[in-house]
Amino acid sequence: MTTPEVKRGILDADLLRHLEKNHVDTLQIRENERERYEIYAVLKWDSQPLPVMSTRGKPREWVSLDRMVRHLKQESFAVKIDWIMFDPSITKGKPC
Repeated sequence: MTTPEVKRGILDADLLRHLEKNHVDTLQIRENERERYEIYAVLKWDSQPLPVMSTRGKPREWVSLDRMVRHLKQESFAVKIDWIMFDPSITKGKPC
């Protein structure tokens, strides 16, 4: 029997603690293939972006940027944000 793959990430509550302690170098906002938005955190000691995960072990996603920004503003921490947008027409071979 095989074990399910564990995706490396950071829980939403842990992200807030890392932001509080100034451990986050960059936040990346990415649009996924379902046209929803996800946050990835780059910690100062690790160059690998970590997806912000829900308690169910899935990447946390938002249907709109407004809702995501509202969530981030609940805890007001200054952090650099890199925006990475996904264009589904490019990955499916369709012209824009």
